[in-house]
Amino acid sequence: MRITSLEIKQHEFERSFRGYNVDDVHNFLGDIAQEWDKMFNEIKMLKMQLDIAEKEASKLRDVEMTLIKTLRTAEDTSSRIAETANAEATRKVEAARLEASQTIQRADHEAAKTLEEAHRKADQLIREAENTGKQLVSEAEGKAKDIQKASELEIAELDSRYNLLERKKNDLILRLKQYHSELTQLLSDTDSTELTTAVPEEKAPIAEVKAETVDFFRETSEKIEDDYSSGVSIPSAVNAISLEVTPEEDKTNLEVIEGIGPKIKEILNSAGIMDFRTLATTPEYRLKDILAAAGPHFAAHDPGTWNEQALLAENGQWDRLEELKARLIAGRPQAAAPPSVDGSNTEEMLDKVNKVKAAIRKAMVEKTEHPGSEETPKSGSFFDSI
Repeated sequence: MRITSLEIKQHEFERSFRGYNVDDVHNFLGDIAQEWDKMFNEIKMLKMQLDIAEKEASKLRDVEMTLIKTLRTAEDTSSRIAETANAEATRKVEAARLEASQTIQRADHEAAKTLEEAHRKADQLIREAENTGKQLVSEAEGKAKDIQKASELEIAELDSRYNLLERKKNDLILRLKQYHSELTQLLSDTDSTELTTAVPEEKAPIAEVKAETVDFFRETSEKIEDDYSSGVSIPSAVNAISLEVTPEEDKTNLEVIEGIGPKIKEILNSAGIMDFRTLATTPEYRLKDILAAAGPHFAAHDPGTWNEQALLAENGQWDRLEELKARLIAGRPQAAAPPSVDGSNTEEMLDKVNKVKAAIRKAMVEKTEHPGSEETPKSGSFFDSI
């Protein structure tokens, strides 16, 4: 039986003797009606919330069922995909194994074929290299023999020229010494004559001519002796001979350097200079000290270009080394070669002798023509025979 709040408020109780207080009952009923309304409203609200909750729960159950179905579908799909992938992987592995086996077989076949071809080419190259080596060795031996013969002829020719220059040098020195002694005697005779007949004003020019003449012959003879005291430097033509060991293989063959022979090589080896690198890094003054310590004959050599030649030899630049050596004589540039006895220096010296002769003749003629002088020039004098 459902009772509303209005029914509670309008309910009428029967009256009796000594019953409840009417006002209290009405107040109490009013309070009950209010509480009843509140409770009824709350029940309505709770029903509404319950309906909403049930609807939400229903939706969630639907979503849950959908998720469950999706998960089941995904599981089934993943299982099928995994099975398909495993089958595909197994198939591809088998195909790869088969292809790898076939590739290995083809590679083995190609390797065997290539190895056989390489052996064949190697044998052919070895035979060609042996033939080329034999041909080069024979050509090198022929060139070495030709160079040795040419060097022997050149050395013989240089020896003959050296002997000829020595003879000319000795003859020229002997003649100059003879000229000097005869001129000294002549000038001493002239001095004795001047003491009795010469005029004081004429002594100075004659003395100057005598001094110049004596100094000229003295300086000329000393210059020639100094120029040839160290001997004539003969180019080391033997350096060009190539024997069993080529310069590219022997870095200690210092005789390849123009101006270095067997003796100088021994001197340099004794000083610790054993190869091209050491020679290229040794200062020029050190080389000069080594040669000077070996004796005056070796001190006459010029090591000015040895560093450059050794550097070219160390770097294997043999063509440039040969070009440099072609411009050198005994290690020196051709412009710095010793003067030739029978060349322009001899003509210059004879020209100076003629000038001195003319000056002496002029002085003696002036002396005889001067007043107070009783001497006359002698015919067939020493200067007429020069």
